[in-house]
Amino acid sequence: MFKSLIIKSVVIFFIIILLGGCFVKSGGNYDEKTTAKAKQITESCIKNNFKNIQSIDLEEPFQSEMGALTIEGTVNNKAGFHVTLNDKLKILSIGTNEGFPERKEECKED
Repeated sequence: MFKSLIIKSVVIFFIIILLGGCFVKSGGNYDEKTTAKAKQITESCIKNNFKNIQSIDLEEPFQSEMGALTIEGTVNNKAGFHVTLNDKLKILSIGTNEGFPERKEECKED
């Protein structure tokens, strides 16, 4: 009877651990101030560096597997992108999908 109780306790413990892991986002949450600032920086970067931007839709920032703050979104309701920022909210990289607008001439690197 004691053995049965231990087995049930262990099973319940593992179920709680597994379910708890399902509700944790990849890497953690950011406070409202950080989220707002990261979104503002991302939107500004996209508008200032790419041609023909009519709209930008941003998802909530999340921590990537490598630990960086990442924001995904779409421009002009069709082309996806992701922006990676460091802990000082400086943009490290921008990844774009097919159909994303071209860089402005003055923003192209030689």
